[in-house]
Amino acid sequence: MPDQRGQPRFVIAMNDYPIGPAPSDVRITSPRLDLPRLARGRLRPGETPHILVPENRFIEAPEAYARFKKTMTVLAETPSPRKLLAMVNPLRSLASYYLFNPATIGDGTIAIMAASLQVPVRLACSEDWPEHVLENLLDYFLHSPALEVPIEPFYSLAAAIGQQRKVTFWQLFDEALGRDYFIDSEHRVSLAPRWARRGLFFGTVNEPSSGFRNSPLWSDLDGLKHRLFASQATCAFCEHYLYCRGFWTTAEQAEPTCAMWRRLMDRLAGSYKPETADA
Repeated sequence: MPDQRGQPRFVIAMNDYPIGPAPSDVRITSPRLDLPRLARGRLRPGETPHILVPENRFIEAPEAYARFKKTMTVLAETPSPRKLLAMVNPLRSLASYYLFNPATIGDGTIAIMAASLQVPVRLACSEDWPEHVLENLLDYFLHSPALEVPIEPFYSLAAAIGQQRKVTFWQLFDEALGRDYFIDSEHRVSLAPRWARRGLFFGTVNEPSSGFRNSPLWSDLDGLKHRLFASQATCAFCEHYLYCRGFWTTAEQAEPTCAMWRRLMDRLAGSYKPETADA
């Protein structure tokens, strides 16, 4: 997938990568899809790593991550007001996101506290989000006059709706086919961790990447749009398809997850969709 300058751009995710003060989960942006070299931990100039650091490790030595300013996300593990206050200044100085998943966010209070302290918040891709938690976060995002930082994916979706930009869940959750790749501990290549957990892969790092397009996983994802419209699935008539593109139909709990996000998107669209002038 090309970047804004027309150059190819690939993003390769790996767990426990040898980088920084300790091995960390990483996403590497590279102009070349050189998976064997990257899997061996060898970066070249121009290849940008973005690391994911557990909060307990970050709290121990935040100064050790100074070189990752704007290229680091801190993962909530057992968040608390005390931990947040200990991290807030380094998080802000490093322009780092605070990432939550359904198991760590609780009722959403800590995430809202982080955003109120000008720490940008990101929600992990998951089919297990409790709807009331997402509703509370969306309420804060939509109505807090003091909010000055993004809460993702709401921020990017709202900008896309308001500015009529082409942004999709596939891009926001790092699952853009042809751009994003995930390498597991056995050097198998998939689109993202949720696909690897299901045992679905494009191939391995030692196989030519040109052959990935022939894999069942690639073919299935590449043909998703055609199947949705040919079968006249709910997606074909959904006003949010422009932003979703069937993302939640691929979830393990597709129907309830899709319905929940449709309700959330209804609220976003109602707040940010440009008003059309009367004829």
